[in-house]
Amino acid sequence: MAHRADETFLFETALQALADAGSLPGLSLTKVPQDRLAAGDLAGADIVVFASVPPRLDHQAAALGAVVQRGGRLVFFTNDVPDSGAAGQLWRQGLLAALPERWVAQPTYLEPRPAVGMSLELDSRAAKSLGNYGIDRIALKGHWVCVPAARAECLWRLAGGAPFLYGLAAGPGLSLLVNTSMDGSLGLLAKSPAWVAFCRYLVGRDDAGRQFSFSAEERPVLCVGESAAHGSRTRVAVENCDGGRGMAVVRGNSLFLPAPGGLGWMRTIDEPVVYAGINLPAGETDVRPPAPGVIADAVQRAFLTAPREDAVLARAEPALRQEPFWRYVAWAAILLLLLEAALANRLRR
Repeated sequence: MAHRADETFLFETALQALADAGSLPGLSLTKVPQDRLAAGDLAGADIVVFASVPPRLDHQAAALGAVVQRGGRLVFFTNDVPDSGAAGQLWRQGLLAALPERWVAQPTYLEPRPAVGMSLELDSRAAKSLGNYGIDRIALKGHWVCVPAARAECLWRLAGGAPFLYGLAAGPGLSLLVNTSMDGSLGLLAKSPAWVAFCRYLVGRDDAGRQFSFSAEERPVLCVGESAAHGSRTRVAVENCDGGRGMAVVRGNSLFLPAPGGLGWMRTIDEPVVYAGINLPAGETDVRPPAPGVIADAVQRAFLTAPREDAVLARAEPALRQEPFWRYVAWAAILLLLLEAALANRLRR
């Protein structure tokens, strides 16, 4: 992590919290002052985080290129005065996802969720958890108007539509540009409860199984990688969840599947076969307590809580009194004996 002064304190604290919670196993964090960063410091790095675009590069550009070529990740935050010369060099070499050009000092907010349908996928669990922290209610002082690289994608937007997070596939690696500062000088994100989850979103990775799991309301996009590439084809036949056939679009190492036809499995028909699991929409698996009005309506429809004109209510009869049967037999025998005595007396006369 390259830094100047105390810019990285909040970011470092967030990473340490993630490591203590077991979310970033094997974390080894090294801090290097930005003006002392050398190529040797980047030799064994998997993720390189800059508090701002470095003011000079020297031989660092080649070392940064080596990081992404071995599958690493570059993360650049912005400050109020980026160095346009060094940023332009990184942008031209395909190591910077977007080139900051003009600062717009207008308060703004983030969208509640990342953009959908992108070929670049970050930590999806962290992205979903950010909604619980109300990331769309965190104010930023403004944003940079940037020129995106040729193959860059906007992974997250601001409420007005301006890009907040750019992503660029650089070989097998990835470069990210965050349109705010790391130390909170350009907004409240770094000092908000959502900061730890956002840091995990930047540096974390999806579980292998989650990369093939999608909701029924989103378009599945699979990152098949070079080992599962479909040659020079741009379209691949797929079988949908309902058994129907369709075509998937190949863009680089990403496979854009058609809209799901229900729940279940989607798969490519041609070799190599890859699968995508389609699950229930997020709203149908929401475990948050429903509103009291929703509960009352469900109870009213399920149970009869008030008499209605079209309802026939069953009325219970009063309970019957139970007595022993032998009493009636005894009284009958006594009556028969009295009747016999009366008849015998009558006949004697």
